[in-house]
Amino acid sequence: MADARARSPLADRVADLTTIGAEQVPFLAQVDLRVDPEHADLAPYALPLEPDTAWHDEHHAALWLGPDEWLILGPADTAHEIVTALEAAFADVQRSVVDVLGRAQVILHERTETTGILVRPSFADYLVDLLLAVRGATGGVGA
Repeated sequence: MADARARSPLADRVADLTTIGAEQVPFLAQVDLRVDPEHADLAPYALPLEPDTAWHDEHHAALWLGPDEWLILGPADTAHEIVTALEAAFADVQRSVVDVLGRAQVILHERTETTGILVRPSFADYLVDLLLAVRGATGGVGA
C-alpha cells in the first residue's frame, strides 16, 4: 500500500508543468534489470533487444538502456511485484534487479517548442518511442 505521506517533489508545480505542456507521473515503479541478453526469453516482460526501443502492454513497459540493461516501468506501488517477478524469472542466472524509483522523476512532455526547458543530463535519455511506451504503460498524457 502507498505511504500516505509520500509526496512528489513537484507536487506544488503542477500548474507550471501544465503551462509548458508537461505532466508528472508520480511514483511510477522503475526497476533496473541487468542480465545477459541471451536469457531475455526468461523475462516475464518482453525485453527489447535493439538499441533505443521499447515494449509495453497495458500495465508495464520495458525500455532498452544498453546491450544487457533494461528499465522496467509499472504503475505506482508495483515495484516490489516487478522485482519479485524478475528475481523468480532469472533465479538460475547471474543478474542484477534494483528498484530505482528514487533515482528519477518521470515527466511526460507534449510540446516540442519547450523541450529545451526540461532537457538536462539524466540517467537515461528517453526518445519519443520510449516516451510513448511509458504513456501506454501508465495511462498518462495521450494514452
